[in-house]
Amino acid sequence: MSSLVKNILVFAALAALAYAGYYLFILNKDAGLETSSGSEGQLLTSEFLNRLNDIEQVALSRTVFDDARFRSLIDFSSAPQEVPAGRENPFQ
Repeated sequence: MSSLVKNILVFAALAALAYAGYYLFILNKDAGLETSSGSEGQLLTSEFLNRLNDIEQVALSRTVFDDARFRSLIDFSSAPQEVPAGRENPFQ
């Protein structure tokens, strides 16, 4: 190939690269993260706030743990057995 053709191809490639950079970083500012529609988002937000309010109104009493019946319970759990971690190497 002659040097003129090479120069034209290099210039065309650089111009295409410059246009792609311009399009992606400068021209395309409108493309952003799309959020849910206003009414749907407001509905989900109000439902979340209602549930949060319900949870915050729950009052837990610790009197159950002070009861004699609870204190008389016996723990029958057993300690887990020691098991080697992993498995043997199949390639040895």
